[in-house]
Amino acid sequence: MKKIFQYSFAALAGLVLASCNGDYEDWLKPQGYDQENPAAAYGVTATPGSITMPVSDDDVTLFSFSATSEEVTGYALRNLTVSGFDVDYNVVGNNVVVSANEVETIAMSIAESRAKKTHTLDVDVDFGAILNNGDAVAGKLTVNPTITTSPTPAIDEKGYFLLGNFAENGNGWDLSNPVWMTDNGDGTYSAIVNTTGEGDNWFKFYEGSHYSADSWDEVNAGQMGCAENGCPDKFGFIIWSGDKTGVETPVIQGKGQFKVTIDMVNFTYKVVRQAVNYYIVGGPNDWGESAREKMLKFNQADIEVPVYTIVFPAAAEGDTWFAIGDDKACDAIANDNDWTQLFGTTSGNGEQGESGTLSRRTGLNDDGSFKVPAGAKFIKITLDMDAMTYQVKTLDFGEYIYEAGVNNSWGEIEQPLYCSDGQGTYKGFFYAEGADWADGKGAFKFRGAADNWDNGNYGAATMSDDGLTGTLIDDGGSGNILVKPGFYMATVDLAAMSYQMTPIAVGIIGPAQAGGWDTDTDMTYNPETRAWEATIELAADEFKFRANDGWDINWGGSADNLIQDGGNLKIDEAGTYFIQFFLICETKSYCRITKK
Repeated sequence: MKKIFQYSFAALAGLVLASCNGDYEDWLKPQGYDQENPAAAYGVTATPGSITMPVSDDDVTLFSFSATSEEVTGYALRNLTVSGFDVDYNVVGNNVVVSANEVETIAMSIAESRAKKTHTLDVDVDFGAILNNGDAVAGKLTVNPTITTSPTPAIDEKGYFLLGNFAENGNGWDLSNPVWMTDNGDGTYSAIVNTTGEGDNWFKFYEGSHYSADSWDEVNAGQMGCAENGCPDKFGFIIWSGDKTGVETPVIQGKGQFKVTIDMVNFTYKVVRQAVNYYIVGGPNDWGESAREKMLKFNQADIEVPVYTIVFPAAAEGDTWFAIGDDKACDAIANDNDWTQLFGTTSGNGEQGESGTLSRRTGLNDDGSFKVPAGAKFIKITLDMDAMTYQVKTLDFGEYIYEAGVNNSWGEIEQPLYCSDGQGTYKGFFYAEGADWADGKGAFKFRGAADNWDNGNYGAATMSDDGLTGTLIDDGGSGNILVKPGFYMATVDLAAMSYQMTPIAVGIIGPAQAGGWDTDTDMTYNPETRAWEATIELAADEFKFRANDGWDINWGGSADNLIQDGGNLKIDEAGTYFIQFFLICETKSYCRITKK
C-alpha cells in the first residue's frame, strides 16, 4: 500500500485511488437489483475505527465489516472516500486498512488546522460482500471513524523570527539581522516584509529560543517551514524538526510588500500581499502640498493584485504635469525636500505616451514627469507595480459623483457613486429616507463634488410617477428626485442625463449558511448604522452577498473591498456571527464579520 505524508493542500489534489480489490469482477459490473443495497439483506454493517496519532505503524484499521449471515465469507471494495477524498486501502480479513498519515492529512486539511484534536470522518464505501457460493452482492455504507491528530510544539516563550530574501535583513540570510515577528496575543505572530526578487523569494520561520547571531546549528534547531521545497502556497501547514518529513523552504513569489503570519495554535502559515499607498504628486494641485497632504490616492481593487488606478481632474488651465509617489517619496519631500524618490516615466520628461515603464527618479536621466496636454477634463492612471508599468488615459467624466438628500442631511455624510470607465455611467447604493414635506417620499439629488454643488447639481427634469426613472438637468433649480422610502441601486448616466433606481434587498448565500447556494439568508437594513445586518449561524465554508434572491447582482472579494462578481468569502471557524455589509459603491463597499 502506498504511504502518503504530505502536509500540503496541493498534495491532496493529487491523491489517486489505487484499489487493492480482489478478483470479484462480476459484482463490479452494472447489475439490476430489487434493492438499492442488496448486501443489507445479509446484515452487513461496519464498525468505525479510532486512530490516535502518531502511530507505530502507518497501516491502521479505518473500519471493520461484520455480517449477521453466515453466508458472507469476505469483502472486496470498489470505491472508498474519506470526507470526499479518494484514498489507498487494503482489505485484510474484515478490516479495511489505510495509511494513518494520509487520513491525518485529509482531516487537517479540511479543518485547516494541525492542532491536536479529534476529527470525525465521513467514510463512504462501495463494497461487495462475498458469499460462500462464490457470488458477491453489492452494498453501500457510510461509517464515521475518528482520528486524533499529532501534537505540535508548544508556543515558544521568546517568540519567532524570519530569515530569507528580505530587504530588512540585508537581502539574504543574515543571522545578525533577523526579522522578528509581532505577537498578536492570540497565538499568531506577524511580520511585514519586503521581498527583493522578481521570482521566488525563499524564507523560513525560526523559534526565538534558538536565536543565535553566529551559530546556524543553533538556529536550525528551531527552524520551521513547509513539506515541499519551494512551495509557493499562500496558506499551508508548518513543518518542524519533530515531523516525519524534513523541514523544507517555502517561497514568496514576486517583489513587493507582504504580511507573513504564523498561527501557532493551528500550526499554519499565511502570506498576504500588502496594500501600498501611491499618490499623484502635482496634477491640478501644488506639487509640494499634494505630496505633504497626500491628496490624490490611488485605489487598489484586489489586495492580492498590485494594480492601482486613479481618476483625477486635469489642471484648470494649460498642460497637466505630475509624478507618482508612494509614502516614502511623499515623506521625503515633506521632511527633507528630497524629490528624488518620486516615480517617473523612463521615456523622458513629458514624453510618457499612453503607456510605458516606471522608475524612481534615482534611476532616470531626468525627472521623468508626466504631461497631459491642455483640453483634458479628467485623467485616469493605471499602475502595475509588479511589472513597473503605467497607462495614461484622458476621460470626459470623473470617478465619482455623490448623492445628497434627506438620508445624509444633504451631503453631510459622503455617499459616492462610482464610474469605472470614465464614460459617465455611475452606480451607487443608498437608503432613500422619507420626509414629511415630500409627502413621505425619499428626496435627493446628485452632485459632482462630495462637499459642494459647484461642480454639478443634478436633479430631476422629468420623472416617472414612482420616481424610479427620469431625466436629469444640471441646474440649481432642478427638482428633487422622489421615490418610495427604501434601499436602492442608483444608476446615473451623465452622458445621457438620465437616471434609474432599482429597489435592493440583500441576502447571504453559499454553503456557510443553511441554504447553500440555492437559498439565501435575508439581511435587514439598519438606517442607524447604514449597513445591512444579520446575526447568523455559519459553518466553516464559503459565502457571498447577493441582491433580490438572484445572481444578476452579487458581491464578493475581500472583507475590506467587496466588488460585484468578486470571489467567495470564507468563514474559518463555525459559529454564530454578526455580519454588517456596508453597501456603498465599487471601491468603497466592505463588511464586518464578528464572532459572537
